[in-house]
Amino acid sequence: MCTVSWARTREGYGLLFNRDELKNREAALEPEEHVSNGIRYLAPIDGRHGGTWILVNEFGLTLCLLNHYPLSYVEEAREHPSRGNLVVGCAGSSGAKEAAQSLERFSLDEYPPFHLIAVSRTEEHLLTWDGGRLAHRKTGEWSPPLTSSSFETEGVVSYRMDAYRRLVGPQDPEIETLEGFHRQHEPSKAAYSVLMFRPDACTHSLTRIDVTAAKAMLHYEPQAWMSATEVTIDRELDLRN
Repeated sequence: MCTVSWARTREGYGLLFNRDELKNREAALEPEEHVSNGIRYLAPIDGRHGGTWILVNEFGLTLCLLNHYPLSYVEEAREHPSRGNLVVGCAGSSGAKEAAQSLERFSLDEYPPFHLIAVSRTEEHLLTWDGGRLAHRKTGEWSPPLTSSSFETEGVVSYRMDAYRRLVGPQDPEIETLEGFHRQHEPSKAAYSVLMFRPDACTHSLTRIDVTAAKAMLHYEPQAWMSATEVTIDRELDLRN
């Protein structure tokens, strides 16, 4: 249950990610700097499994993961490894293509379906695992936004795509326009909205990543529906030239 979109800028790009989870999900650890294979990256950490759903590394590469709910997939009543570990496993990649190649080396049969997005300053790749096959779409073969929901999947996805077309339109978006999309909330359609709220679930966090020629900046708003005050955690990472 998540939504991601991004916009290209003169020096790089901006990306936004809404993480939707059950209300009883453990709170995530706030974003900090980590290291994988000698490569520094910024990421919040899942409070339950220890992986992450989003990161940006010192090459200006952003990786993020959304759960996928294909009609063909039958959930098995057994414990699965965390999909968030796959994101961490690709954190040391120098670019979107290398991240895609890194994921393809994993044995994915034990993992439930997911979308993994890799965005760099020059390209983007979408890898979709449906539980039996890994599909790889490259730059030009797809475009944002991407959204998912375990609740009334088709209706929620359709509503959010309509909201994107209404708020953003067909033109190349500005990052500020995307901010408005990711904060879209209609009380009568709270379970469908991009900034989502249900009795049992809500948007836990909103992450914005801005990548320029020199820096990666991660802005993190935790517990969006659970805090009486707005809190934003900002982190920066100098990029390799």
